[in-house]
Amino acid sequence: LTMEQARDILHERQVAGLMVCNDSRFLGTLSTIDFAKAEQKGRLATSIKGFVKRDIPKLDPEHNSRKALEIMNSSKEGLLPVVEDEKVVGVLTRSNLLLHIYTF
Repeated sequence: LTMEQARDILHERQVAGLMVCNDSRFLGTLSTIDFAKAEQKGRLATSIKGFVKRDIPKLDPEHNSRKALEIMNSSKEGLLPVVEDEKVVGVLTRSNLLLHIYTF
């Protein structure tokens, strides 16, 4: 995908970030900030490859909300993939986590 195509997906789905996967294997994330940088540099026609953040912490399905909060706070990421056996089985957003904490 190009950055422009990925940005269109972001806008179409009305989300602030995208997980980039090869089949179900997690590769990294893209955020609205990444798209703004690409646009400023006139690189929307280039591949997402150079913009994907790859060093993103992952959650294990067995992690509880406290562990998820610790990981999210230390990484400053608002979107964390839940990965089991190298495959993405879910995603946790900051909003999801806050709603979970405040409803219990």
